[in-house]
Amino acid sequence: AQGFSCFSAQYRLGANNQPEVLGAVADARAALDYLIAHAGELHIDPDRIVVGGGSAGGQLAAALGSGLPLVRGAAPAAAHRPAAQLLYNPTLDLAPCTPDHHLVKDFWKDVSPFHHIDSAVAPSLILMGTQDPELPVSSAEEFCTSVQAAGGHCEMALYEGQGHGFYHNPEYLEK
Repeated sequence: AQGFSCFSAQYRLGANNQPEVLGAVADARAALDYLIAHAGELHIDPDRIVVGGGSAGGQLAAALGSGLPLVRGAAPAAAHRPAAQLLYNPTLDLAPCTPDHHLVKDFWKDVSPFHHIDSAVAPSLILMGTQDPELPVSSAEEFCTSVQAAGGHCEMALYEGQGHGFYHNPEYLEK
């Protein structure tokens, strides 16, 4: 087969357009599971689904790539994973003392992709600006190093001097 199909999934937002994180992860998981379950009628190969997203959407894509479960406490291995993940400025580590921890302080281990790295993490490409105030480059580097140490594949492309959401700038939309 040639070509590709694109699907865009919406996810829940809470107050002030902040993600309702547990609901958003569940929405992302439901979208991937739907694509897999309906692959035949959608004329797609369920083993070649690539997920992607930017910022909070990047966290959701990374959650899928890390096998985060739909049900809190379920084993990650039970979750379907995408074939690869393309992550733009993703929030990868939600541990205490990280920028977005306050949004998930009561359940951060359930939704932090960094804390679910294993040998089955989907191959990852992270694209980010070097001046992103919300995602330190070191956080993405640690994610890649951990994925590689677990036997997975992770690459990064850094955009010098660019901040969070740089990919919305017209100069990058053309590339």
